[in-house]
Amino acid sequence: MLVSSYIFTSRSLFSGFCNMIYLCSSDIT
Repeated sequence: MLVSSYIFTSRSLFSGFCNMIYLCSSDIT
């Protein structure tokens, strides 16, 4: 249970990080 919650948290953080990079890169271009 702890592992699944850790994977879910890391996955959501990773997706949010990717979205932030995508928005920043689209802002630059």
